[in-house]
Amino acid sequence: MSQSILRFFSSLRREFRSKLAWLFVALILSVTALSSVNVLADRMQMACAYDARQLLAADFLIVSAQPLPNLFVEQAQSSGLMVAQTVVFPSMVTAGVNSKLWSIKAVSPGYPLRGSLRIHSKGSSNTISTGPEQGSVWVDPAMLATLHAQEGDVMQIGRQSFVIDATLERELDRGAGFMNFAPRVMMSMADLSATGLIGIGSRVTYRVLLAGADEQIARYEAWAAGYMEINGLNGVRIETLKNAKPLMRKALERADRFLSLIALVTAMIAAVAIALSAYRYARKQVSVCAVLKCLGANSKTIEMN
Repeated sequence: MSQSILRFFSSLRREFRSKLAWLFVALILSVTALSSVNVLADRMQMACAYDARQLLAADFLIVSAQPLPNLFVEQAQSSGLMVAQTVVFPSMVTAGVNSKLWSIKAVSPGYPLRGSLRIHSKGSSNTISTGPEQGSVWVDPAMLATLHAQEGDVMQIGRQSFVIDATLERELDRGAGFMNFAPRVMMSMADLSATGLIGIGSRVTYRVLLAGADEQIARYEAWAAGYMEINGLNGVRIETLKNAKPLMRKALERADRFLSLIALVTAMIAAVAIALSAYRYARKQVSVCAVLKCLGANSKTIEMN
């Protein structure tokens, strides 16, 4: 038995040196290429998903035309999720003697939960991860030219006066609605009640932004959907990466299909390389097996040689 094993390994070493080396190389290169492509595809998918979340400024949104019950925020906080809120509505803005209808956005502390804002203040651009301070506003650059104002001027919004602290160069979660096409004025949520602009009949969009681990978001989404169905909440909807922005969703789907196609092509090339190497090795063994058969060797003897 030991002699048979020794002959087997001796034959295997001889075959490897002469013929099996290319098959082994093809196998290693195929596995390496396939693994590399899969890792790259996973990384790119994660990067695309992360960038998409930045466009929402969160992982999960609850949008309503009416103030949402505090239970949504309390449930999110008890689930360990990060929470922020925004309120968007149109209003007249006055600077000096000039007035214009603009889109007002009040944000709570912690906004945005994903990504960052970019503002221009005091001659330089800055990337920050929070909203304006109380008593100040950030405005679109176009607003300064329209109202003939500049940084440091006083702006009147409703019953409250604000200082123009900076211009808003990048806002992550600006949608495509009518109010979002108008130039933006961003303010702190703490100043909203002092303006006296929110009342009966106001066109307001309330958003609760949530961020956290995928498992936490999934559990909260199931709870929120069940609560909305049981209580019959009208005008309230859930927005995620799948339904928030159609263009973004289509881009993610195309990227996913492209990466899957790359992985499939790599797997096919790897399979062809291994098959060709195996076929070349098998062709070289045909003559040897035929000679051994003619000499009366049985299958066991042929396998050992």
